[in-house]
Amino acid sequence: MKKEYIKKTLLRIKGLQDESSKLLTEFGIDLIEYNEGLISCLEESIVVLLAKDEKQFELIMNDIQWWLYEGVDKIIEVHGVKHDVNNIDDYVTWLVEWYSTKLK
Repeated sequence: MKKEYIKKTLLRIKGLQDESSKLLTEFGIDLIEYNEGLISCLEESIVVLLAKDEKQFELIMNDIQWWLYEGVDKIIEVHGVKHDVNNIDDYVTWLVEWYSTKLK
């Protein structure tokens, strides 16, 4: 259930940044401030779902923003299992597994 929520939320964030927002801006509808506030809340909702403490909160937020806003091209291994984080399903699996076992 967590994984599905995280996946849908990440896809929603990506969708808010797509061409439709740019198109609306061309028609004089400025959604930048609205989208930034909404995106921040969506990012935080994922973090709250996974974080066990404030230290993890910051680490998870950094990992989410890394995936969303930077060019991701990595294979990450956790417990002998490789995750291609270019793929959203692998990224979400890695994120959940990594932070469910990290800093116990």
